[in-house]
Amino acid sequence: MFTFMTDRSELIKGIAQIGANYSDYKKEIQEYPWDCDSELYFLTKQDLLSVFSRFESGELDSDAIENWANFLECRDDLGYESDYEDELRDMIFLLANPVINYSIDVKLINELAEKIRAL
Repeated sequence: MFTFMTDRSELIKGIAQIGANYSDYKKEIQEYPWDCDSELYFLTKQDLLSVFSRFESGELDSDAIENWANFLECRDDLGYESDYEDELRDMIFLLANPVINYSIDVKLINELAEKIRAL
């Protein structure tokens, strides 16, 4: 039996927001089973805008964004803000797969941020 230090919902929220304990949370959440019966955190437009702002400021690079989106893509324990679920899910897919979509650069991040603001 596993002993968990942090609640799974706190872990997925910290990962989705690339919080201060992001790396530790990514390791710790892997102790939980992949399948989850419910969505424990809902990624919001504001979460994405915050990540985009951190990219634009140089705090996060394109590899960090790709790895983050790849980690979030298709998780059972992560949902998306209800009014914008399709759009946010599409953006995570786009960012998680730059080889088949678009390179993650300032132009792309600015375009995605503008799309979010227009929602």
